[in-house]
Amino acid sequence: MNATARRFVFVALLLALPAVNASAQAWEISPFARYVTNAEFDFASSLYPGTQLLAKDSWAFGAGIGYAPNSQFMFEGEYAYQSTDLVLQQQLVADQDLSGMTIQKIRGNFLFSPPYSGAPAQPYFLIGLGAAIFDVDLASASSKTKFSWQLGAGVKKMMSDTMGLRLQAAYAPSYLSEDNDTWCDPFYGCYSYPDPQYLDQWEFSLGLVKRFGSTYR
Repeated sequence: MNATARRFVFVALLLALPAVNASAQAWEISPFARYVTNAEFDFASSLYPGTQLLAKDSWAFGAGIGYAPNSQFMFEGEYAYQSTDLVLQQQLVADQDLSGMTIQKIRGNFLFSPPYSGAPAQPYFLIGLGAAIFDVDLASASSKTKFSWQLGAGVKKMMSDTMGLRLQAAYAPSYLSEDNDTWCDPFYGCYSYPDPQYLDQWEFSLGLVKRFGSTYR
């Protein structure tokens, strides 16, 4: 997926936000910094026992644009950019940095908050669906786009009606491939079953909240 296509996907995601009466809507812009844990590419260890191929832990940066029809629900389009390294780990051998890599994530998030009235601290649960774009700094490697999703929780601390802080933690796997494993038992013999491979990352975010429209807290 080239740069033009990526921009088109992100703009289309934002345009999908529902249109409602302007007097009832609230919009939020949330720029953030995010710590992303290291994660293993599972297929490497299955092909080469004793070997791990990791995406190294690093920082990501991005922003979200959200629409909230009320204080208990928000839909958000999010973009995040992570610059990291591919690291090879082998038994009895020092870790090797193989190449730089970037991971761009474009997701649509759904945020659910419990009912509250005038509380400046707003906890929420989050589920997100979208895509992860992997670019490795090697001439022989092409960009790969994979399905990605996240499940997390966070809290918004509003300092005023329009400005606040946002803390969030999420489990964010990206689908990589699907292998076939074999299971055998003494009664039915052996059969194969699908074994999907994921890049399992954890993300911890700190961001700002700029709210427009409704001034609910």
